[in-house]
Amino acid sequence: MKTKFLVVAFCLAVFAVGLVTSDVAESRALSRNLGGVNLAGYCQQVVKYSGAELVANNVYGWRCWKNEGEFKYWTEITVTGACQWQYKNRYAYARYRSYSNPYSWYCND
Repeated sequence: MKTKFLVVAFCLAVFAVGLVTSDVAESRALSRNLGGVNLAGYCQQVVKYSGAELVANNVYGWRCWKNEGEFKYWTEITVTGACQWQYKNRYAYARYRSYSNPYSWYCND
């Protein structure tokens, strides 16, 4: 009886894993590439800074910048936020193709 219970439990576990992995695969299949991301526009329109500037040579090296008098200020960019703003899509999210290529950002939903 114990063996039969273990076999049934194992079959249910395998079935549950199959459901989860098929849902993940389906959601990836439904994801679509929206296109590139306009970091300068996001910095200007949303953050209210002057534009975007690359301060480190990788995907996380982008900052919004502004001058105030003789001082220059930077703030980090939320690239997913930039995707959501640009494509007017709250489900949009940012991805990059290569960490060492700061120009490889793109948006998906």
